[in-house]
Amino acid sequence: MPSPMLNHRIAATLRSVVSFFLTSRIKKIYTGRMSHETTPPHPIDRAAAIVGSQAKLAGCLGVTRAAVNQWKAGDRQVPADHCPAIERATGGVVRCEDLRPDVDWGVLRDAKPSTLEA
Repeated sequence: MPSPMLNHRIAATLRSVVSFFLTSRIKKIYTGRMSHETTPPHPIDRAAAIVGSQAKLAGCLGVTRAAVNQWKAGDRQVPADHCPAIERATGGVVRCEDLRPDVDWGVLRDAKPSTLEA
């Protein structure tokens, strides 16, 4: 279970992300440019914002900041074994499915712990 401090940080981050999207959407409506130009933030950007930075996200995962940046840039995919740790670090805000939609996470989520250990 996430600590109260983590919950506070997640809530603050979500407020700032929602505020950013609402502000940018209102500006685009007012100027005549609509949402076809707007893309949601990359899941790695969302995760980094929640934990504090790409460097802190890298530290949580035991990888370099350069590796995290390569995942964001699309040079490399996020290794599937890092996805659950990112989901935990973000309190479930960034899900494994967001990071690696090509992996069947339902199979892993529905598997019994004894099956995964074998």
